[in-house]
Amino acid sequence: MGSKIQDVAIKIFFFISKKWKLTEEEEIILLGSPCEIKILRAGQTGSLDDEMLARISHITVIYKRLHTLFDDPETADTWIRRSNQYFDGKPAIEVMKTDLKVVRDYLSHQMH
Repeated sequence: MGSKIQDVAIKIFFFISKKWKLTEEEEIILLGSPCEIKILRAGQTGSLDDEMLARISHITVIYKRLHTLFDDPETADTWIRRSNQYFDGKPAIEVMKTDLKVVRDYLSHQMH
């Protein structure tokens, strides 16, 4: 994978992380690599594998879908923290920790 793609993916991930106010623990879980987060946070060049790039892709789509569904950016950015009936009352962030695709698919369905 090209380093430019990885650089952009890393910037996108941390941009969304900041908007969603993710904790370091949440970042580690969502990205799937505790060592890589520490390297990337330190500003050093990291190496994202295909799984991490796929996770960032899911996170990016979730972020984009939320900002399409909600006019207010704050509402879009805090949605992952609010309880959701579809997820048995759990906030989306809890579901995302185990399956990003479930949340991505749910939001994609909401757009139709």
